[in-house]
Amino acid sequence: MYKKKCRCGKTDKQFKVDIGPFFINECCRIAGYDIYGKKDEASGEAEAKAEAANEAVEADKKAKEEAKAKKVADNKAKQEAKAQKQAEAKAKKAADAEKKADEGSPEEA
Repeated sequence: MYKKKCRCGKTDKQFKVDIGPFFINECCRIAGYDIYGKKDEASGEAEAKAEAANEAVEADKKAKEEAKAKKVADNKAKQEAKAQKQAEAKAKKAADAEKKADEGSPEEA
C-alpha cells in the first residue's frame, strides 16, 4: 500500500498502486488547485464561492426544517388543548346529568 498526501496536504490516503507524488481531493479544489495539481487562483475563488453558496443553501434548509418542526409542535399543542377542552366538556356534561338524576330521584334519609 502506498500512502500519499493530497496536493494541499490536508488529507492522507492509501492506494494499492503508486499514483505519483500526490492526488487531488475536494479540499485541494477549495484551496485553489486545478485537476492537474497546479495553483489556480480563479478556480479556488470559484470553489470558495460555490462552497459559500452551498453553506447558504444548507442554512436556508435548516431554517425551513426548524420552522416546520415548530409548526408541527404548535399544531400538536393545539390538538392537545382541543382534546383537553372536549374532555372537560364531557366531564361537565356527565356531572350535570348526574346532578339532574340526583335532583329527580327522592332522597332516602
